[in-house]
Amino acid sequence: MDVMQVKWRDSVTLQGWRFAEEMTKWKGEIITSNGYIVSETKDDVIMAMSKGRNGDFCNWLSIPANMIISRKVLK
Repeated sequence: MDVMQVKWRDSVTLQGWRFAEEMTKWKGEIITSNGYIVSETKDDVIMAMSKGRNGDFCNWLSIPANMIISRKVLK
């Protein structure tokens, strides 16, 4: 199983009262995650950051598939 690098757009949240003009300045963050793609559907990609010697995984993340910008195999 290859180690992958996935770049994806995440949401941003702010607390407190804001005027509309302030809120339009904020855009989703571009995140880079490295790990193993454990599962993939048309809706979600499940990544794990760690793989144990027994084939188990730890520190997993579910990324909405339509938010993925790019992916590549890491050497």
